[in-house]
Amino acid sequence: MNPLIATLRELGGSGSINEIYERVIQNLRLSEDVLAVMHKQTNRTEVDYRLAWARTTLKKYGTVTNSSRGVWSLTKPDVTTVDPKNVLKTVIEKDKKDRQAKSETSTPPAGNDNEAPDEAQGWRTKLSVGGPGCPANSAPAKLAHRQWTRGRSSESLPW
Repeated sequence: MNPLIATLRELGGSGSINEIYERVIQNLRLSEDVLAVMHKQTNRTEVDYRLAWARTTLKKYGTVTNSSRGVWSLTKPDVTTVDPKNVLKTVIEKDKKDRQAKSETSTPPAGNDNEAPDEAQGWRTKLSVGGPGCPANSAPAKLAHRQWTRGRSSESLPW
């Protein structure tokens, strides 16, 4: 996160995604080998992927803004560094509160699902998470989930 902030300061407080990317590479003196590493689940490089997450996280924290498509700016020009652990903690708490507020304000559907005709009950049961025939309960889905989560920890987060 801090290399992103430093780069934006060097660029006068704002820059395009490409300008930021090039300057971070230059400032961190990243080798071609590092730049060639692809992120496992996307067609982006790992550096590009982590910079995107840093921008998103700092935006949620209020330190940067996406002033126009592809242009990022510091919202607080005097900020030189942030504590990544504090940023992460604050953003996670904010996201949790936002999800809770959203679920509290959403209105439940009118009527009871049990009052639906029998033919509707069939597809609803099939589409319910955990219901009979749910694809999420299939062996391949469970295996994919285990493989996806294996080895992941808070230290492996992209910021």
